[in-house]
Amino acid sequence: MDIILDGSRGLDFEGTAADAFAVVVTINDHLRKQGRGIKSITIDGEPVDPSSLMDSLKERPVDSIGSIEVVSCDIAELVAESLERLQEAVPELPGLCHEIASVFQSDAPREGLEPFQKLVEVWGFIKSREHQVAAALGLNLEDLRVSNQSYHEHLQELNTYLNNAIKALGEGDTVALSDLLEYELAPHADIETQIVEMLRDQVRKSSLSD
Repeated sequence: MDIILDGSRGLDFEGTAADAFAVVVTINDHLRKQGRGIKSITIDGEPVDPSSLMDSLKERPVDSIGSIEVVSCDIAELVAESLERLQEAVPELPGLCHEIASVFQSDAPREGLEPFQKLVEVWGFIKSREHQVAAALGLNLEDLRVSNQSYHEHLQELNTYLNNAIKALGEGDTVALSDLLEYELAPHADIETQIVEMLRDQVRKSSLSD
C-alpha cells in the first residue's frame, strides 16, 4: 500500500496495521505529534467522508488498498475553521426541519423537495466537520454522551430517520416525511448544538493544558 502524505510518498510505520482504519489512526497520531491534523483522505482515488471513516475502513484489509492519500494542515487552523463553519450551519438546522415540514403539509408539497435534499447535504457536512474536529483533537466521539445516549447511538438514530425520510420522499409520502422532519429530525438537529458546544469545551481545555 502506498501512503501519500501532503504529496510525499514513502511514509513508513513500524508494525503491522490490523486494518485500513488502524493505518489512518496511525497517520493521525503521527501528524498530531507535529501539531497537524487530517484535512482530507482519498483512498484509491476516492474521497472518504470523515463521518463514515470507521464504517468504511474498519476491518478492511490493508492489502485491499492501493494507496491512501492524506492532506494535512495545522491543528489550530483546522479546528478553528471547522468550528466556525459548524457555528454557522448548526443553529439553522432545527428551524429548517420545521420549515420544510410545513411546506410538505401545504398545498404545494413538491416545493419542499429541493430544500429537503439541501438539508440532507448540510447535515452530512455538519457530521463530517464534527469528525474532523474530534480527530484533530485526538478525541474519541464515542466517549461523548448527548441527550442521555452515546454519540454512536445518536448517529445511528439520525441515519435511520434520514434514511426513512429519503424512503418516504421516494414513495411520495409527504405526510410521513413531514412527521419525520417535525418529530424526529428536528429534535436531533437540536442535539447538534450540544455536540458543537462539547467540542468547543474540548478546545478550551486543550488550550488551558498547553
